[in-house]
Amino acid sequence: MNPGQIRLVLVEPSFGGNLGSVARGMANLGVEDLRLVGGVSPQDNDARRMAVNARYLLDQAKAEPSLAAAVADCALVIGTTARPRKQLSESKSLWELGPMLTALGPTDKVALVLGRERIGLTNEELALCNLQLFIPTFGTYASLNLAQAALLLLYECSKTYDLPQEQPQELAPASEIEGLKTHLFEVLEKIGYLKYDGKDSLWLSFSDLIARTKMSGRDVGLVRGVFNRIEVTLKLKSKQ
Repeated sequence: MNPGQIRLVLVEPSFGGNLGSVARGMANLGVEDLRLVGGVSPQDNDARRMAVNARYLLDQAKAEPSLAAAVADCALVIGTTARPRKQLSESKSLWELGPMLTALGPTDKVALVLGRERIGLTNEELALCNLQLFIPTFGTYASLNLAQAALLLLYECSKTYDLPQEQPQELAPASEIEGLKTHLFEVLEKIGYLKYDGKDSLWLSFSDLIARTKMSGRDVGLVRGVFNRIEVTLKLKSKQ
């Protein structure tokens, strides 16, 4: 799944501030296909103020004559609702969205349809969708703000993106780690920290600590550079 497969469809949004906030959330999560079925103009002052640096999404948003036209080329159409209608398509929770998206082909489009702030989507509009999606809430009020709902949907979608994975850092070889521990104990001895009757126990404790840090070669070099500086300082002080 990639962000280019996602289309956000807003049906008759009433408030420019919500429209602008939706655009900003889309920009945050890399989604650029915004369709508007009626509602407030994307040139609305509040919309542009709330969009901040995502005004370009308002400028390129496509006005559609109907919901059917807005989703005509989509393989999966998901209608959002605070109250699933039993007589219509099956309902799923937001938590079930991920597996549905990963089952899509690499070129399949998915439409996320959000309705009016006051009444949501009509039964007729939900009937155009493959399924109804609700966002679980646990308070006394189930209806979310339009922009909040859009951001939650888009974030859940982002979990399925085929993003390049970061390369894990290369860990320092065992010989460098042993050299670090030996150097550490040489410095500890020079500053009078070691008690010889507890040296073996301390070695094990520091070995465990260093192992848990999973140090790279660069990390080892950085720490040993500090040890070198300590040794130089001690040597200079001993000559005073």
